[in-house]
Amino acid sequence: FGFLGGFVKDYYLYFIKKYSYVEPLFTTIEENTRINLKIFSDESLDINVKGPHISETEFMRFRKRLNRIYAGDFFVLSGNVQEELMPSMSQVIKELSDNGIAIILDTSIDFVNTVFEAKPFLIRLSEDEIINNDKSIKDTLLDMLSKGAKRILLRMNNHDLILATAEGIYIYRHFEKENINTTGMDDSIIAGYLYAVSKGGDTLEAFKYANACGIATATSNGLANRQTTEECFEKLGNIERYE
Repeated sequence: FGFLGGFVKDYYLYFIKKYSYVEPLFTTIEENTRINLKIFSDESLDINVKGPHISETEFMRFRKRLNRIYAGDFFVLSGNVQEELMPSMSQVIKELSDNGIAIILDTSIDFVNTVFEAKPFLIRLSEDEIINNDKSIKDTLLDMLSKGAKRILLRMNNHDLILATAEGIYIYRHFEKENINTTGMDDSIIAGYLYAVSKGGDTLEAFKYANACGIATATSNGLANRQTTEECFEKLGNIERYE
């Protein structure tokens, strides 16, 4: 699902259709889908632009397609939510949650702060998004849990991965392996977590698999394959309590 438009639309659809298990159901829009710039050298640089304007008519067409989502499904909100869409998208998230759909948020902290009452199943954040001079990282995570979040995955700037739950806060240290391209790392972390949960893994097992998927993608030229992921999974050290 999502919004797709402009001269890049056909490229994206061609690319996605290579995967027989993915059914693209994008809402077409008049404006161009954004193109972000990623530069990787001794230091990395990301330039992420604001997304296109979404008209009210286009947004309503998108909402109708959400009727294909049912109780027990995962709904992953990924990417930028334009400021003018935040109220409408917040309402969508709350309605989906009320209908028994597990909400996963991989978007800005500004939007996350509007939907805690939906009790999101999982929130994925980066360290820079929650730095607060008045609170430690641990206290910030505990505060988000108290507001309704069930699980939070936090990727630190050094790529350590933290999991915060009501049962405790845990960390996996990023083992020494050269990162090649971190684009897609966070998407892989979420995919790994949800895959493990869907296969019956508990929270900590899913946390380990999520970390393996993230590292595997960051250390591959493109998205990681299963073999690379399993190799990273075997190399992971012990989980630690985050203090």
